[in-house]
Amino acid sequence: MSFNTIPFELIAEIFEQAAVVDFLAPVTLSHVCNGWRKVAISDPSLWTTICIETGQTKEITTCTFVETFLNRSKSLPISITLVDRRGSKLITNTINLLAQHSFRWTSLKLTHSGPNCLKTLLQPAPILRDVSITTSHLDDTGFYTISRFLELLPSMTTLSLNFKMQPAIRLSSIAPSCPHESLLDLTLKDWCPTPLLAMLGHCVRLQTLSIHGLDLHEPPPVYTDQNPRPINLPDLRKIYIYQYCLNDSICVLFDQLTCPNLRGLDISSGFVDYFPFPKTSVASFLRRSACPLTSVLFEMVQITEDQLLECLEACSKTLEYFDVIEQRDVFCVGDKLLNKLTAGTEHHDGAPTRCTTLCPRLRAFQVNDALDCQDGALAAFLRSRQPSNIHNLACDHCTPLDKASIRIRKKFRENLGSDIDYLKENGHWVM
Repeated sequence: MSFNTIPFELIAEIFEQAAVVDFLAPVTLSHVCNGWRKVAISDPSLWTTICIETGQTKEITTCTFVETFLNRSKSLPISITLVDRRGSKLITNTINLLAQHSFRWTSLKLTHSGPNCLKTLLQPAPILRDVSITTSHLDDTGFYTISRFLELLPSMTTLSLNFKMQPAIRLSSIAPSCPHESLLDLTLKDWCPTPLLAMLGHCVRLQTLSIHGLDLHEPPPVYTDQNPRPINLPDLRKIYIYQYCLNDSICVLFDQLTCPNLRGLDISSGFVDYFPFPKTSVASFLRRSACPLTSVLFEMVQITEDQLLECLEACSKTLEYFDVIEQRDVFCVGDKLLNKLTAGTEHHDGAPTRCTTLCPRLRAFQVNDALDCQDGALAAFLRSRQPSNIHNLACDHCTPLDKASIRIRKKFRENLGSDIDYLKENGHWVM
């Protein structure tokens, strides 16, 4: 089949798939032959993704490159990725050029090492939905500029702000004049708790919150009283927190939050420095929120068995997925927890008593290096959650376990013979 006999629409669709993989594909395609060039240039959807990294090309080449994409994409919405790790003035000139088309921006990902380009961001972008800003240097003026820029984005649904919070930054710098009513997904990295809470207070419809590295170096608070105002996020469904090392900042966050519709909570820590899990802050947050939590993950957070029990009791009626990962000498899954999770009948003075099983809807139970119990306790819990056993037990309604994945520390294995035999027989054993 000759190229000239292939329908134009089919060729354009093939080219569009190539552009998804490589944003430079339209440039390459337009240089193959005259026929391909006509197709590539006449299809504006091929030119809607603009990616620039300073230092790779000269300024005049970069500006020409950007102008080419802007012109050939016609009036279609565009996605922009700009990377400037050298503090080059080129990034400012590039944004100045792109700013003339800010009404077409749908996605903006900006990585820069200096404050030069921030003022050029102050352009209305009515259809911009996805925003990501990463910088290593940010003073009070730069922070204020970013805050003002966010006010110009009425359609923003996803926001990621990745920069080290400086103690000198005033809290008033981030308080917008109106709420971010369209924002659904927020990611913050290296922020302090107080400005983070101030930001959350304006995200009235937030559904997903990701926090990487809460910092204890607080800027001076501006509250007139000693207690910050509580933050209620009625639509929040998922919280993910990753701490380089646990500290009291997580308490500041959970002591102020209320999330009545929260479904998932993940708390992870990276470094092995010992810092105890934040007392009762998380459990109090769950009780205060009275949320229908279905999934919880604690990874290397030094949580004790009693603290874990408090958290599980606060969401016992709705929890379906339980995951604990530890690689330190803190073992939070013991006899007390397993006994409460075991579906069955308690007997007092010979008379059967209907018991309330902890987390009756539990469907997945994953424990990695956090188990320390008497031999048989784990097997008794897992056996009690089998469909055949649940049907005959005099307890509240329980959902059978769909998945159980257990990894046991080597030093405990010789004392858990019957548990390990049961795990191997039922496919739950993880070496």
